[in-house]
Amino acid sequence: MDNSKFKPQPPDRRIAQALRQRLEELRTTSADRISPSRSGDQLSFASQVLEILQSEKIVLWMKNPPIDSSTPPSWIDSELDGFSFLRLLALGESPQTDFKDASPQESAEAFLKTLDENKSERFQLLIQRYRCPLNLRLDSEKEVVEFLLYQLMVPKRVKLDKGDLDSLNHDELLVILNFVAVHAADLSDLRFIDALNYYYERLPANWNIRGSCPWLLISFYALYARALASGV
Repeated sequence: MDNSKFKPQPPDRRIAQALRQRLEELRTTSADRISPSRSGDQLSFASQVLEILQSEKIVLWMKNPPIDSSTPPSWIDSELDGFSFLRLLALGESPQTDFKDASPQESAEAFLKTLDENKSERFQLLIQRYRCPLNLRLDSEKEVVEFLLYQLMVPKRVKLDKGDLDSLNHDELLVILNFVAVHAADLSDLRFIDALNYYYERLPANWNIRGSCPWLLISFYALYARALASGV
C-alpha cells in the first residue's frame, strides 16, 4: 500500500493547539476510561491500549505513520475479520497478511439502502462490509461516511442528550464511533473530529455497555487519540 497517499493537511495553529490539549486530556484520563470490565475477552488488548495512551508512542506514530494507516488506492480485502483489523489499527500494528485488490459486494448506494431496510442488523452489516476499515477513506464510500456521521450527530445524539443511552444499540454505536475515528484521522473535514469530541465528552464514565463487543469502546479511545495526534 502506498503510504504516500495519506498526507493530511496540517490544521492551523489554534486548531492544532486544541487537538493537542484534548489528546493530553485523553491520555491523562485513560486509566479511568479503560477498565478491565470493558475489555470482555480482550484484556491484553486493553492493557496494550492503555500503555500506548500513557506513553509518547501515539505522537510518534503520527510522525511516521504505520503503513496500515494509509488510504488504499482502491478497495482492498485481507484474510482478517473487521474486529481484528480494528484492533490492529488501534495498536498501530501492521497486519501480518497480504492485501489484495477486491470490490465490495454492492455499491455504496445499494449498501445504504440495505442499512436503511435492516436497521436491527446495521452492526453486522457494517463490520462485514468494512472488514478492512481503511476502505472507508475511499471516495466511493463518502456517502456511507456521511450517513455514519449523521447517525452520530442526529438520531443517536438526541437519545444521548435525553439521557436515553440505554435505548440505543450499543454495538452499533461503538462500531460507528470506531469507523468515524478511522476516517477522521486525515483531518480534511473537522466535522468528524467534532463528533468524536462530543461523544468523548458526553459518554458516561461509568457506562454499562450492553453488547457483544464492549472492547470497541477501548479501540475507539485509541483511534480517537490517533485522529487527534494527526494534528499535533
